[in-house]
Amino acid sequence: MVDEFARAHGATPLLGSCRTIHADVLLATGHWADAEQALQGALEMHARFVPALGAETSAVLAELRLRQGRIVEAAQLLADRDEHPGSLRALAQLRIAQGRPTGGDRPLERGLQATQDDLVRTAQLLAPLVDASLACGDLAAARQRADRLAVGAGAGGHGPGGR
Repeated sequence: MVDEFARAHGATPLLGSCRTIHADVLLATGHWADAEQALQGALEMHARFVPALGAETSAVLAELRLRQGRIVEAAQLLADRDEHPGSLRALAQLRIAQGRPTGGDRPLERGLQATQDDLVRTAQLLAPLVDASLACGDLAAARQRADRLAVGAGAGGHGPGGR
């Protein structure tokens, strides 16, 4: 889809990081096949030009694998990425899928401390914390984290009364 647009408009194909962001949107909106294509393209670009940038792309691919029920493949994609900021959300989702939701809390909490005023990154980390709290049966923590997520959404101007 992205490559078709680039060809039709004479645009330079998107870099791997841009393709990863695009794939993340596709994944969130249920376009899994398109997301997979975008991620494969991003991984190829990263491998050719800047391999170190492939960690976040691998994490998004791991999230896709989790949604597909391919837990072992997701775990392989996330191996040795426990402290990479771009992998925290996927790692938390993996631990929930493996029945170990409490294992994702600490890295996500550290990640939240590093997000400061980045509302998007904060939301990306709070959402799996809500899921982990629910999986642990901690409804109070889930409510607190969900409320924090709602406040952040309102602060971004995109909630009720926003744009």
